[in-house]
Amino acid sequence: MQNDFLEIIYFAVSLIISVIIHEIAHGWVANKLGDPTARLEGRLSLNPLKHIDPFGSVVLPLFLLLSGSGFVFGWAKPVPVDERYFKRPTRDNLLVSSAGIAANILLAALCGTCIRLLGRFDTNVLTMLLASFFFILMLVNLILAAFNLIPVPPLDGSKIFLGWIDKPWAQSYLHSPRSALLGIGIIFIALPLLFQALGSENNPLTLWLRGFTETMIKMLL
Repeated sequence: MQNDFLEIIYFAVSLIISVIIHEIAHGWVANKLGDPTARLEGRLSLNPLKHIDPFGSVVLPLFLLLSGSGFVFGWAKPVPVDERYFKRPTRDNLLVSSAGIAANILLAALCGTCIRLLGRFDTNVLTMLLASFFFILMLVNLILAAFNLIPVPPLDGSKIFLGWIDKPWAQSYLHSPRSALLGIGIIFIALPLLFQALGSENNPLTLWLRGFTETMIKMLL
């Protein structure tokens, strides 16, 4: 029981850290490329209150943890980006969109390094607690990175894979609320129900997240 409570705390803290770093990375790169919007609105701060979304950062993750879903996800308030400041909008949008994912992977790599360093010390309660926390922090960052690579608006993957296509259909897909609702509906509702009806416990989303995280963990550890 105590271990379960500690794990929930680890996941909650890890998710808050991960989504904040993710959003700060977007804003930091945008600021470097000429867009000061996030900086002027105080969104480059590490203060959690500047970033936490009540539902995406607290309610949903806790629900997923307590329900034993085996999958934890959440989000922070998106940082504002005004592409009118960009000198090369297509390239700069791609860089800003990639920044959050890159930051999560770098943080996961740092966690992997910390775990390996802890392995050089004698095993005790402190090193075990620290190693557990760094592993969960690494896992959450990898899940967040993998999830955001999915090319469905408003996820970063949609801008990374389609943002450079200067075609009406691509831009319509990226900016249409219908595209977001359709894509999310297919990924979270239609595909899981289809694979469940076919007698399979796995679906493309689960396979992608599991495959990405397991591969990256092997590389980082």
